[in-house]
Amino acid sequence: MQTPLPQVILRITNTNTSLAAAIRVTLFENGLDPSDFALLSFGGAGSVHACAVAEELGMRRIVFPIGASTLSARGILDADIAHAFARSGVRPFDATALPAIARIAKDLRPEADKCLDAYGIAAMAQELSFAIDLRYKGQAFEMTVPWATQAIDSTGLGSTAAAFQDEHEQRYSYANRNDAAEMVTLRLNAVGRLARIEARDQPAPVGGRAIGNRKIFGKNNWEMIPVWRRESPGTGDRVQGPAIIEEAYATVYLALGWCLTRGASGHLFAEAMYGTP
Repeated sequence: MQTPLPQVILRITNTNTSLAAAIRVTLFENGLDPSDFALLSFGGAGSVHACAVAEELGMRRIVFPIGASTLSARGILDADIAHAFARSGVRPFDATALPAIARIAKDLRPEADKCLDAYGIAAMAQELSFAIDLRYKGQAFEMTVPWATQAIDSTGLGSTAAAFQDEHEQRYSYANRNDAAEMVTLRLNAVGRLARIEARDQPAPVGGRAIGNRKIFGKNNWEMIPVWRRESPGTGDRVQGPAIIEEAYATVYLALGWCLTRGASGHLFAEAMYGTP
């Protein structure tokens, strides 16, 4: 017989709406549709919000990674050392700009090399790349576009100009390909690659079961739902929402209409079942 577990109240509508709005704005500004992506949930409480946020965005897949509660800290440990150097100066982005671009690039390289050398980054682990802020003449905002070739030459200038037009069309749904473009800032991104922490898979059990039930207050009423331990779902198990999947430092709330499975590496994957035949 399954044992009832402590009661919890789930009432986080405003938080879910705010999270969804932030994600929506970020993607829309880049001309992207949230429904084309899976939602990656992290943080100790992030997985409590994940299903509601995904539903509001029209996203049908969610990833609950191993160690979600410390994912941000691990990201810092895995992060490369990166610095950006820039010089501004508005001028037409055409062949007349090449000498100035080459001069600025030559001036920025020693700064970047000195910075990465100070961190003790080996030469083979250093990466330098140029980008340029471009806009149509008279436009009030710029877009940063990677320099398209290794060399600062006419080929790179032409390819970068074409990339600007393509990016502008993707982001804003139009491009004035016959209009003159102008450069605002040349950027040099200096990255020092660091060793990565190797991820450890969590082997899945052959099969598992819920450890009990918990009474929760969802949208409008109390209900008893099953509770699983994070390590319990095994190969072939399909946990149907509503359900709670808990671990030491994080909790997953799987809402009604979602189904959760365990991947071979130990990550959990949820898929929306609402709206399916």
